[in-house]
Amino acid sequence: GTRPQPFRDDAVIAAWNGLAIEGLAEASIALKRRDLLDAGERAAAFVLGSLRVTDGGLARSWRAGAVSGPAYLEDHACLALGLLALHRAGGDGRWLREAETLLEVAVGRFWSEAHGFVEAPADSLGRIAPIGGVDDGAMPSGAGAACEALARCSVEGGAARWADRAVQALERASGTIAARPTGSPHSLLAARTLRRMVSP
Repeated sequence: GTRPQPFRDDAVIAAWNGLAIEGLAEASIALKRRDLLDAGERAAAFVLGSLRVTDGGLARSWRAGAVSGPAYLEDHACLALGLLALHRAGGDGRWLREAETLLEVAVGRFWSEAHGFVEAPADSLGRIAPIGGVDDGAMPSGAGAACEALARCSVEGGAARWADRAVQALERASGTIAARPTGSPHSLLAARTLRRMVSP
């Protein structure tokens, strides 16, 4: 009883919540459980209400009423995936619109014509962030998740521009994907979604 209580990290991180929301939505479909969809929608409403910043993008995290600095590509992309899953599960157009807003910000802030997707925007001196790779690890790569979200948004929202950007990003990463396909599952999911659009 005298052992000190371990520190608990109770920060709400945008990307992690996006993945949890996606899981809840997918589980609600597979198990036909409305309560799981409700939980995902509550989490999405909290993240959007607490981590949204004035330009429509996100802060990286929230804790005790305060937000951290700007979010990364993975935060916008993973949350967009979660919102798109909510839209598929429940049909509420709000989640599709919110996902589109996040993707607008992601493309505007993290896409470089010279490099493709980068993990963070250039700093105040114009120095560019590390180029975003598509290798997924414990977390999806920001670029891979963004490609998947863009492809899914194109299918669900019917806007070809999302597909066009996903194709551009995948073409830039095609060498890496071909060399290590098992290391880039989110990029492969994006490619499969895009292929189904042209060859149902």
